[in-house]
Amino acid sequence: MEGTVTPGFESVGDVLETAITNKLEYGASFTVYLEGECIVDIWAGEAEAGKPWQSDTMTNVFSCGKGATAFCAQLLYDRGQLDVEARVSSYWPEFAQAGKDQVTVRMLLNHTVGLPELPRPEGDEAGRMREIQLDHVRCAAILAEASPQWKPGDHAAYHSLTYGWLVGEVVRRISGQSLGEFFRAELGDPLGLDFHIGLPDACQERMSDIRPQAPDRGALKKWLDQMKDEQPDQFRNATVAGIVEQQRRQLDWFNEPATRRAQIPAANGSANARGLARLYAPLSCEGRFEGKQWVSPESIEYFNTPNPIQIDFGNMTPVCLGYMGVAPQRPEMGAGLRSFGHEGMGNSMGFADPDHRLAIGFVHNQLNDGQTRNAIIQQVYSCIEKMPRTSVDA
Repeated sequence: MEGTVTPGFESVGDVLETAITNKLEYGASFTVYLEGECIVDIWAGEAEAGKPWQSDTMTNVFSCGKGATAFCAQLLYDRGQLDVEARVSSYWPEFAQAGKDQVTVRMLLNHTVGLPELPRPEGDEAGRMREIQLDHVRCAAILAEASPQWKPGDHAAYHSLTYGWLVGEVVRRISGQSLGEFFRAELGDPLGLDFHIGLPDACQERMSDIRPQAPDRGALKKWLDQMKDEQPDQFRNATVAGIVEQQRRQLDWFNEPATRRAQIPAANGSANARGLARLYAPLSCEGRFEGKQWVSPESIEYFNTPNPIQIDFGNMTPVCLGYMGVAPQRPEMGAGLRSFGHEGMGNSMGFADPDHRLAIGFVHNQLNDGQTRNAIIQQVYSCIEKMPRTSVDA
């Protein structure tokens, strides 16, 4: 293991080192900011066979990009440029097609708009979905023409890919920049983040490929049965074997340079733990970080309010305005009652805990059940509990 650990938090590093030694993880990084100061910044394992994970190694953090996308919307809201209750068509006129004229920005952010899938093109383009998904402008145009699968606002279902194109297009219509460009200009560069939505070619060599998880077919069948009940239109014809093979092909696609280069904000952010933790550091400290007020405390509270209609991720995670909120059944966001952020497929995670003024990032290249992530985050809180009582009310 390499990196830095503040005295009193040495046991946090021990968790990561043990996970690598016991082959629970292949390569990973973990970073913690407390009261706006970096107290843990560590990495261990391998990026690829024979290639050690370095300080600046990045990998795909999948849906952690949804949190970054939400932060972009929050910036615009805080500046008075985005009204969450306004109709989407007031910013994006073409979106009013196909019965979507009453859809609000809130419905995009809270996964209730009814567009959980990108409609498959007909005719000659039927086999070109992967190619189309690399073009965020094209994806937005397709979604503007699409009919919702339910009355918008009446039901929630996870918009795994479409969330980023939908919210990203609103950001583009307001700012004149793509979501990736806006994120880099307003957050990535100013905060010094190793976090990209649309990876520059110069950074490709620092990327570590994502490795698949050995499937637990019993658990996968149980989950699939639940999804068939909850979202029958999406999962009616799905099988366990099909999902395993689909994941393998999907990971191969996400590891391709062309996919990393594209802007798929909901699913292909490239980052390391330091990038995720620094992203959430302002949100953990009432919007203020390194001498700058990034957003108002009021906007943090507003975007961290759970919505009345919830998605069941399996553990009843509250969905806020683009962020995932904390829930007693989910240990990965620690002990804070107001923690919020977003996890990614395979259990990378970034979040802010305003109660403890804590921001955490965990990134790894081996999809798994989150055992290491949960243990190392819990260890941080254990260390905080042992600290002398100061401004942190643990």
